[in-house]
Amino acid sequence: MDELISNLEHCLSIFEAPTVASTEHNLYFIKSSISQFVIPYLNRKGISMGMDILSLDNKYLVTSQADMKKIIEWDWTDNRKYVAEKYDCDNFAFSFKAMVDRKFGVNNVGLVIDYSAGHAYNIIVFNDGTVRLFEPQSDKWPRIGTGMYKFEEGKILI
Repeated sequence: MDELISNLEHCLSIFEAPTVASTEHNLYFIKSSISQFVIPYLNRKGISMGMDILSLDNKYLVTSQADMKKIIEWDWTDNRKYVAEKYDCDNFAFSFKAMVDRKFGVNNVGLVIDYSAGHAYNIIVFNDGTVRLFEPQSDKWPRIGTGMYKFEEGKILI
């Protein structure tokens, strides 16, 4: 019986959310971090900023990349089934953003609506000011300007 209980506890521990730390930052930190991430890419392309940043908050609780990787490993958003026009890229991106905020109390995940690529995905600002794109359908970290991540015209909701 003890072995059964031990095995059940082990199985259930998989579902336990990781503990993550956060640092408080202001809106200026978020916007300037995103700008510093985007501007070199836009300059190389010879285009101006076509991504509007729409802020939802003035105060941001921001995690490290290491803690965000723990969240992503725990999260099951990428296991949802893609259904065109019903549960597609924007739903994946909204779901991941909302889950991170609801479950972990951090709001450093943004939603990118990329008109230039016809795609939606996430952008994440980390506590050291670095920024990365995130594809919640596959748990991948795409590079800006590649494939469906053109990042030339659209909206960033963070």
